[in-house]
This record gives sequence, C-alpha cells and structure tokens, in this order.
Amino acid sequence: MNSALAAAESTVAEPVTIDALTHTARQAQRTLAAMDDAHARKTKALHKLALLIEARAEPILAANQKDLALAEQKQLSPPMLERLRLDSDRINAIAKSLRVIAELADPVSGEPTDSWQQPNG
Repeated sequence: MNSALAAAESTVAEPVTIDALTHTARQAQRTLAAMDDAHARKTKALHKLALLIEARAEPILAANQKDLALAEQKQLSPPMLERLRLDSDRINAIAKSLRVIAELADPVSGEPTDSWQQPNG
C-alpha cells in the first residue's frame, strides 16, 4: 500500500487527462480482477485505512484547521467552508464509511452485480 501511496503522491502535481485516467483505471481493474486474493487484500487495506484515520485524527484535524484558515483568507463561500470542515464526528463517519465499503461485493471481480432484460429483449 505504501508504494501505491508514493506513486499517487508523485503524480499529483502532473496534469492528468481523462483519457489517461480511464486507461490507468482499466489497467488496474484487469490487474485486480486477475489476482486470486484481490478482494481480501482490498478489504484488509480499507479496514487498515479506517484504523489509520482514527489513529491519526489529531494531526488530520490540525491540518484541516490550517486548510480552513487558508480557505477563509481566500474568501471561500460559507457552504464551501462547511464542506471542508472536519471534526471528530466527521472523521469517525469517514472511517465507518470505509468499513462499509470494505464489506461490499468486489466491483472489479468481473462478476456481474446486477442484470435485467429490457422489455424489447
């Protein structure tokens, strides 16, 4: 997971096109679908991420305060400031959401998640 995070951080400043993102996403989907234990690994990673967010709530909240101060200086609208604002309840909600996502069916397994037939066949 650390190498993936490092790779993501190293590309943040580079301009990215939608075509490049979709190409990368398709490649990642194929790689993950081919892994025997991909779902278990993703589930474990999401649970670990939830724990890390909870464990590092203090520095996250401190960084958020800096972000809010800068946003106020730049005169962001009150609704934008509210979306940016974190507190312990929101941190807990983020961690809980990651745990919920971790328990969902694997979206890149190649297995259909739903199907239906149109009335015209």
